Amino acid sequence: MGDLPPRYDGTLHPEVWVQDLRFFCALRGIHDQATVLSIAILRIDHNILIPRDIDSFNSLVSVLKDHVTHSVFRAVSLEKLNKLKCESNGDISKFIAKFTSLSSNANITDQEEKKSYLLRNMPNDIVRDVLRSRIEKLNSFDKVIETFKDVMLEHRRQVRYGSKIALKHVVTGRFLSCIKGMRYDTGFKQHMAFCNSWQPDKLQDLWIVIPACEQHVKSGNPVPFNSVIGLKHQQSGLNLHSHDIDSPPTKSPVTKQQEGK
Repeated sequence: MGDLPPRYDGTLHPEVWVQDLRFFCALRGIHDQATVLSIAILRIDHNILIPRDIDSFNSLVSVLKDHVTHSVFRAVSLEKLNKLKCESNGDISKFIAKFTSLSSNANITDQEEKKSYLLRNMPNDIVRDVLRSRIEKLNSFDKVIETFKDVMLEHRRQVRYGSKIALKHVVTGRFLSCIKGMRYDTGFKQHMAFCNSWQPDKLQDLWIVIPACEQHVKSGNPVPFNSVIGLKHQQSGLNLHSHDIDSPPTKSPVTKQQEGK
């Protein structure tokens, strides 16, 4: 009996609770609906009064929905829905499952209202604006969810200002790296930037995409094709750059080109 559904006290959706209890009884061979209904009534908190003439699950659910505890449950669910946030790299399926559940618990059935709450839950204004434009004329919420999925996956694939990326050298297959403390012996004696291993290191090989010098771009904006960008090493916080080898005279140890970083 350890997996017996909890007593109903107004903190669960009535229809979901009844469904779970009926499923529990079916697993144990209790199929007589009058018996199952009697068990359900016995599992309801004594502070929630159930009329004696209840003779169906539909009427029982109606009574539970009319009770004041259910109005509190809906209000709390709406509050949770307002606080729900779809993280850029979070689990999309879990978010939609949570969103759908909370919408049902808060008794939000109007399609446009559901769209409005979904847009509020987006990770940033960019995703919100793109999604709004694509779902504006959709009448099916299944289509809305499908579009939401497409927009989120598209958003994840885009390189944006603030994105953390690893850069792979086409010829050697090695990743651009910067090891803290490894500096040039000559010239400006700054940190080295070089192609290191064939597998990206989460500490040494991650770079943050930043605007080019003297450009001001909001973090999260997409990087347009052919844009000039800057790169900041995530671990050290240093910007990737190079110095003229004639001022002072120094060369990189491998390529004999400019001193990098």
